[in-house]
Amino acid sequence: MLYFPALIIYDLSILLSTNSVFNIGVLARTVLGFGLIVFFLRKDISAPYFKLYPRGWRGEKRKPVELDVIIDDRKYKTKDVSSNGVYVDWKDCDKELGDEIIIRFKQVDNNSLPKEAKVGIVRIDEVGVGLAFRK
Repeated sequence: MLYFPALIIYDLSILLSTNSVFNIGVLARTVLGFGLIVFFLRKDISAPYFKLYPRGWRGEKRKPVELDVIIDDRKYKTKDVSSNGVYVDWKDCDKELGDEIIIRFKQVDNNSLPKEAKVGIVRIDEVGVGLAFRK
């Protein structure tokens, strides 16, 4: 990562001293290469390339589990559950991305899920809503 800024500074100094069209291209390729490396090293982008999770961008495997949940005193069903969140069949969602809500699980037989959890809305589509557990 230190190589690219040093190379950009070097390319700029050569461009200022010689003023050649060729050096503009070299500088542009260096900046583009540095930008691509920074882009692909971001956590949310690098996950599918550097980890072997079977479902693409997700960090945890989801299991298709249908549970009854209560959100805003209304009953819904989950489609899948992971240790990081749930996907709820909630077609008429009136919330926005990033909103935090409380979700209550009904009929929890084991201790793996809490009876109540604070979640954030991370995905809204025409079928349902993706909710990520908060702490």
